[in-house]
Amino acid sequence: MKLDWDAEPAVGDLDGDGDEDVLVGIDNGEIKYFRNEEDSFTELKGNDNPLKGVNVGWGVAPTILDVDSDGDEDLLVGNDENLKYFRNDSGTFTEQKGSINPFKGMNLGSDATPSLIDLNGDGDEDVLVGNDDGKIKYLENLTTNVNDDPIAKNDSVGILDNNPVTINVLKNDFEPEKELISLMEFEGDTERGGTVELDDKGTPEDLSDDELIYIL
Repeated sequence: MKLDWDAEPAVGDLDGDGDEDVLVGIDNGEIKYFRNEEDSFTELKGNDNPLKGVNVGWGVAPTILDVDSDGDEDLLVGNDENLKYFRNDSGTFTEQKGSINPFKGMNLGSDATPSLIDLNGDGDEDVLVGNDDGKIKYLENLTTNVNDDPIAKNDSVGILDNNPVTINVLKNDFEPEKELISLMEFEGDTERGGTVELDDKGTPEDLSDDELIYIL
């Protein structure tokens, strides 16, 4: 198998079928895709290659990473200028530019060559980028998995006897997919003898703006 000058391989499950495929960046800016079919690798060419339209210039160094945490593998490509990000949308790879590119404004050097490692041990893949200056740059992965459960934080409040306090218990909570969080149920009595009542803000059909009134 002859691939061309400066072949740069990467492995990852690009088609989401559970096995590792192979990508190879070549010096003319193209990326060849070899799909793993029961441990036999077949090069997909022409319209069968989902990376057909990807050409990033000289010095192509691809790597595969789920950048947007949506469950499929995206494509990072280093070249002779910097690092480019192609998002995977149901098998179609689209370059993300400007404000939607999380790598915007990063000066990673010429011949940027990315590789993946969980360097800080937090369970997600970080990116190391080598360049032609002999330097290695570390990009920490701070993305949030959109499949994570909502995060509820404890709320505290000071209160005097017979002075009701309204608490926005949803204000400090966090939903990774940025959907509305609703107050579904609560305990009406407290351990210290107080009571808790619901304030539906006059919109009983909208559970996302509900607050609780604490009375001691």
